Amino acid sequence: MLVFLRRVLKHFCICRLPVAILVFLTTSSLPTLGGLLCAASPDDAGDSTSVAIVYDGHPGVREESYIHALYLRNLLTHFNLQGQLIPLDAYRRGQLSDYRASFLVMSGLTTIVPPALLSDVREGERPITWLGGHIDQLLAMPGARRQYGFSFVEYRRDLEYNQVLYKSTLLPKPDPDLNIVTVDDPETAEVISTAINAKKVSNPYVIKSGNFWYFADKPFSYWGEGTRYLVICDLLHDILGINHASSMRAMVRIEDVSVDDDPADLMKIGDWLSARHVPFQIALIPIFRDPAHSLEVRLTDRKSTVAAIQDMIAHGGTPVMHGITHQVHGLSGDEYEFWDELGNRPVGGDSADFVTKRLRMGFAECFGAGIYPVAFEVPHYGASPIDYKILGQAFSLFYDRPMVVNDDTTAQMVPYPIIDQYGRHIVPETLGYLAEEDPDPQKIVLEARKLRVVRDGIASFYFHPFLKQELLQQIVMGISGLGYHFISLREFGGQVDF
Repeated sequence: MLVFLRRVLKHFCICRLPVAILVFLTTSSLPTLGGLLCAASPDDAGDSTSVAIVYDGHPGVREESYIHALYLRNLLTHFNLQGQLIPLDAYRRGQLSDYRASFLVMSGLTTIVPPALLSDVREGERPITWLGGHIDQLLAMPGARRQYGFSFVEYRRDLEYNQVLYKSTLLPKPDPDLNIVTVDDPETAEVISTAINAKKVSNPYVIKSGNFWYFADKPFSYWGEGTRYLVICDLLHDILGINHASSMRAMVRIEDVSVDDDPADLMKIGDWLSARHVPFQIALIPIFRDPAHSLEVRLTDRKSTVAAIQDMIAHGGTPVMHGITHQVHGLSGDEYEFWDELGNRPVGGDSADFVTKRLRMGFAECFGAGIYPVAFEVPHYGASPIDYKILGQAFSLFYDRPMVVNDDTTAQMVPYPIIDQYGRHIVPETLGYLAEEDPDPQKIVLEARKLRVVRDGIASFYFHPFLKQELLQQIVMGISGLGYHFISLREFGGQVDF
């Protein structure tokens, strides 16, 4: 505690001493991250908390198999497990026996699976999951079809398998290809989920045979809200033998709140949510910029906005720092902040000092307004490894989607809390937002309905306050009608150290 206080005092001059102490006391009084953000202890941890992820590729921004392996590694942290990435060509005989479970991520078109790995899969006594292609190489081994109870037929890309049925719920399958397999022995092989094509022909999508699991496509490819990606997110509980009770939690975030918003609209939103006992989050942009009109307005410059946000907090709102200006060259809220969208790369001048200076500006505005954010949301979910590192030194809790490589298309939606590769504790946003050009509340409600297939998924969406409040009301009531209950970000703890 004293070490933390010294750090605070180092960063704040004497005139800010009361503010620094208040931030410490506020955050330290919240629940700790352990047990709320992470999963419960495994039912049977075995002799290791490490899981092997063997992938048929090499580290790289454009390597599909590697990216999928990183997605999987993120999900494993929800179970207090650590994924160990092993390139296929680096695999050595007997390695699988060192791990409590193993996953084979097979995304390449011409992959040759080493005989050593095939033999280890056949002999494995712990859970082994094969994701994607080249299952024919395993099933071609003598006695393999009898051992697993199913056979490989063919790989097809032209039959438009565009849906997956799981837990009586149809989920879109954006990637139409499928490794077609057939069950030979129903006593040995159990079909957990099926894929359905445009002609309503169904084939096994997930098969369980003892401790061996097979997914008939690449479950991390072309993923999105409400897609068949949710199947593996849920089945990880069964594969790993770590069950979590159904929780039916939901969250709502009021997005891009700044001095550009009408304070009256903000207070109306807070009043309505509070009257229905719905806690909510406030994604705050501390400094609003409009370069086209040579305009910069700071939070502390607009007392009416500060009063409105304070009123929202008093009615159950939790402030989240949503970047500092949420822009690079244009209007706040319209752009990234730490990412060059056109170049798909970090912004020019990106560095630890760049991020630290911006954080200092953001904290000064928030603290000066008497507002104390407990988490950070990366604008448009785009940042570089150095950005994540520095942001993670200031905030212990994040409410966004983590990029797994330097490519903004790899920001991963996770259905439950995880810890990403940079050590950031992530609270999920799972349903997206209501688009201004097509504001249909039922689209968000439908995504929440599909998310129910993940037993401990969190139905989390965000809403822009410039939209009609009736739209927000319809979403909240629709999600509540599905059996969800809304929770506060504060339930996950969160500490600020700056």
